Order: sequence, then structure tokens, then C-alpha cells
Amino acid sequence: RLTSLQLATRLPSAIELTLYRILQEALKNVGQHAHARHVTVQLTKQGGGVQLTILDDGIGFHSKKNHPNTQNGNAGLGLLSMRERASYVGGTLKITPAPGSGTKIEVSIPIRKITTKERGIHAAASPPVRRASKRAEARAPRSAQTRKPE
Repeated sequence: RLTSLQLATRLPSAIELTLYRILQEALKNVGQHAHARHVTVQLTKQGGGVQLTILDDGIGFHSKKNHPNTQNGNAGLGLLSMRERASYVGGTLKITPAPGSGTKIEVSIPIRKITTKERGIHAAASPPVRRASKRAEARAPRSAQTRKPE
């Protein structure tokens, strides 16, 4: 089941990508480990931010046994990457495992202007833009070079 809010404007692209990648990893984990029959995904607006909640009815896990100290960030790589993605855009991620009755993941991200550093981190996931070398620019005919307006 999917519940989503309709926003008047789009979220900043770094936040959209973060939410997408966290949801992608969470659903992958559910498919591989949870043995769940149902997954509920909910996106809501709360105050000055958005919250993504993913809840499954799977087997859950014991945080100390399978993933030591999940609440403090020392979890498996998938859970750790979700936590890091949320923190890059100023958000938080809370994982509540319930052995025998599923897992709840809550991501809260404030909607704000994204910093250059955050944009750079998310841009790393995109293919790099190639630029001509200085040597190639020097060889280009003068007419091909752009002139500044006077």
C-alpha cells in the first residue's frame, strides 16, 4: 500500500533522490530478509519537512543479535547507507525492529535550500560532465570562442 501527499511544488532534487534511494534500499531489504506479506509506504509533510515511513509485517530482526546497536548507526551496510543518505540532506533515520512482527523505518528531512556540498554528494551519482581541456580550447578558432558582452 502506498500513501503519498501531493506537493504544490517539487522537493529539491537532492531530497527527492535521497528519499528514492532510501525507499529502494528498504524495499530491497524487505524482499531479501523480511519475508513480509505487506509493506506500507507513506510520504507525509510535517511542519517544515517531509517524512517517509516504511512499515512491513515481516519477521523483523533483533537489533543486538543481527545488527548490533542499530539505533546508534552500527548496522548492516544497507541500513548504514540509508542513515548516511538521510544525514547528508540534514535528515534523520529511525529504524524500529520488532522481532516477529516487522520493521518500521522513519525518515524525516527538513525542506530547505540544499548546500553546495550536498549537491556535490548527490551529483556523484550522476555521470560526470566532460569539458574540453585548456589545450583544446587554445586550439579552437577565435570565432568559436565566446566573447564577453561589452
